[in-house]
Amino acid sequence: MAQPTNRALEMQKTRQRIVATAEALFMDKGYRFVTTREIAKESNITQPALYHHFKDKEMIYVAVMDAVTTDVREHYTTLKLDELALKPALISYFELLIVKHPSNLAMMINDINSQFSEANRLFLFKMWQSTYFIPMTTFFEDRIKKGELRLDKTASSMTQYTFGVVMSLVSLKLPHQTDEQLLIKISESIDFLLEGLV
Repeated sequence: MAQPTNRALEMQKTRQRIVATAEALFMDKGYRFVTTREIAKESNITQPALYHHFKDKEMIYVAVMDAVTTDVREHYTTLKLDELALKPALISYFELLIVKHPSNLAMMINDINSQFSEANRLFLFKMWQSTYFIPMTTFFEDRIKKGELRLDKTASSMTQYTFGVVMSLVSLKLPHQTDEQLLIKISESIDFLLEGLV
C-alpha cells in the first residue's frame, strides 16, 4: 500500500483539527450559534481553506458526530459491562458518557431535529441511535433477562429514563467540577436510579 504524501498527511491533520475544533464549539454553543468563520479562526485556517475540506457547516457537524460516535463505540467495547455487577456496570457506562465523552446529548438531539436537511437528520439519528440508544437498551435487556431489573418496564423505557439522568448530569456539570466530584455525582445518581428516593 502506498504511503500518503506529506501534502495528504497535512490535509488529514488539518481536517482532524477542524473536526476537533468544531466539536468543542458545537458542544459548547450548539450548532446554530457556531459559524464557519469561527471554526476556521479557531482552527488557524482561512474560511476558504475550511470550505476546501467541507462543503458547509452541516457537513462539518456530520463529520464531528461521526468522530464522536466512532470514539464512543470504540470505548464502549472496552468496558466489558457484561462482566460487571449492575451498579459498577452503570457507573462505567455513565463515566464513559459523562466524563470521557461529555457531549451535551440534549443539545445534540435538538440540533439534529431542528437544524439539518432530512437526509442528514436521518443519517445522524441512525448514528446517534446505534451509538447511544441501542447499546444501552441491549444492556438493560440483558439485565432484565438475568433478573437484575424489574420485569414490568421495557428496556427501551429504562433507556429513555436513564438518558434523562445522563443529560441532566452533563448539562448541570459545573466548570470547576473535577472528574472525581463528577464520579461521586454519577454514583449518587445511579443509587437514585436503582433504589429510588425511598
